[in-house]
Amino acid sequence: MGLPTLHEFLADTSWHGAVVAHRGAWHQTAENSLKSVDDAVQLGCRFVEIDVQETIDGVPFCLHDISLMRTTGKALQAAANPWAQIADLPLLMADGGIGAAVSDQRLPSLAAMLDHTKDRIYVDLDVKRPHQLPAIADAVRRTDAAAHVNLKMWVHGRADLAFAQQIKEELGIILKPILLVERSNLDHMLEVVRSLDAPMIEANFDRWETVLHFTDAAWSERRDVFVNTLDEAASTFVVDSGALQDPKGTWGALLDAGVRLLQTDEPEALSAYLQRHRRAKG
Repeated sequence: MGLPTLHEFLADTSWHGAVVAHRGAWHQTAENSLKSVDDAVQLGCRFVEIDVQETIDGVPFCLHDISLMRTTGKALQAAANPWAQIADLPLLMADGGIGAAVSDQRLPSLAAMLDHTKDRIYVDLDVKRPHQLPAIADAVRRTDAAAHVNLKMWVHGRADLAFAQQIKEELGIILKPILLVERSNLDHMLEVVRSLDAPMIEANFDRWETVLHFTDAAWSERRDVFVNTLDEAASTFVVDSGALQDPKGTWGALLDAGVRLLQTDEPEALSAYLQRHRRAKG
């Protein structure tokens, strides 16, 4: 039996926590690489978060930065080049940077990435330039992996919301809004979620009480909340470095609050903690 569709997975209330491996599980390979997907699957992660942008000739490929310097050591702006010029570039190990060794992985196209993830793991696609969302959604639809993919975009204000509403039906793929949720705008943000009929929401919070109120409200409507615990971009006050020291008081607190989707740069540790958490909950 194949991987359930993402809609089916999110509608399933029997699971209580899923690891989202940020840029794949990259510690023993390169970020945003095919091998980072293999390692995430091996660890039991349910999602990989993958960055995507387009080359100058319109080929979607998987890279976070504007420049190729950090991940390949080449002083090039990736999107300013045709795909043929960058397709064979080897990626540096882990998150790259000065002194990083060269991996056995190469810069992947989105098509290659989605062929590699198909029926194995869900894909949280971070489109680095929002105006490319329709084109990249079209590229996703042309693959056999579309039912297992979501796209996402920040919704800061009316213009973003109008754009999200405009393209939502055109995408044919789950669009996950990214929101800044504060005590003062909680009700408004819930209305934004309802207007987009979003089954999953990536939220950033101002305080713990807002996490509890928003998650309760979202869960009552069968909508999943997704948070980052990345040290450099945490959605709440929980960060990976702290969670490595006290997983129960950090990752565990989010799970107990009803957050089911946790994005991390420490997928091995979070996967191990989730197994202990499930056993403790019976």
